[in-house]
Amino acid sequence: MPRIERRSIENETRVIGWVDDAGNLVDDVPDRFQAQYMFVDERIGKTFVSGCTLAEKGLATTSIRDVVTFGFSTDEWLDILEWEKRNGTYIQSEDELNDLFALEIRDLPSP
Repeated sequence: MPRIERRSIENETRVIGWVDDAGNLVDDVPDRFQAQYMFVDERIGKTFVSGCTLAEKGLATTSIRDVVTFGFSTDEWLDILEWEKRNGTYIQSEDELNDLFALEIRDLPSP
């Protein structure tokens, strides 16, 4: 996808925050990888609840603005991107992320 298209998409949609099982915005969730979130499509001014979780879609297509909204630091985001790139899989839970950070993701050998 060309850079101009990425910028356009990033400016048209943005994450608002996490939602509970009823689709209501909440400040925090037990596991960021297993929760759904709400986003707004600025072109039409409507909000939507995601149809998937971060465990299902990963973070590679997520803008840094949205990553911060999700509560990740930029260092965490870069490490998660490295993990996804090296392993072709997505982190499934906060516990898995903690375990990987304990092993220092950037120093892990490629499979």
